Amino acid sequence: MPAEEAVRTEHPSVDTFDLLGDALAQPVIVPELRAQTPDADLLRRCFDYTELLLTSPSLLLREAAYFQILEALLDESVPYAKAFPYMRSHTRQRALRMLDGYGVERPTGVES
Repeated sequence: MPAEEAVRTEHPSVDTFDLLGDALAQPVIVPELRAQTPDADLLRRCFDYTELLLTSPSLLLREAAYFQILEALLDESVPYAKAFPYMRSHTRQRALRMLDGYGVERPTGVES
C-alpha cells in the first residue's frame, strides 16, 4: 500500500492500564522478580519509571501504575519482597500501604 495509507496520521488511542500491564509489569518486572538472579539494573530502571508514574500530577498515570505494577506484585507466584530493594521512596511507601491495606505481611526488614 502507499505510505500515506500505511502511516497513521491521527493520534492512536492507548489504554495506559493495558500498556503498563502488558508491556512492563507482566513481561518485564514479574519475570525478573521470579528469576533466580534478576537483572538488578533492569529492575532499578523499571522502578525508577514506576516512581515517576506514581509521583505524576496525572491521576490516570498514578492509578495505572498502582493497579498494573504494584498490584501485580501481589500475585501468589511473585516474590514481592525481592522488589523492595529496587523501589524508590514514594513507590516503597505506596507499596507498603498497599500491603497493609490488603492485610499482606510486610517483607522482613523492609521499613517505610
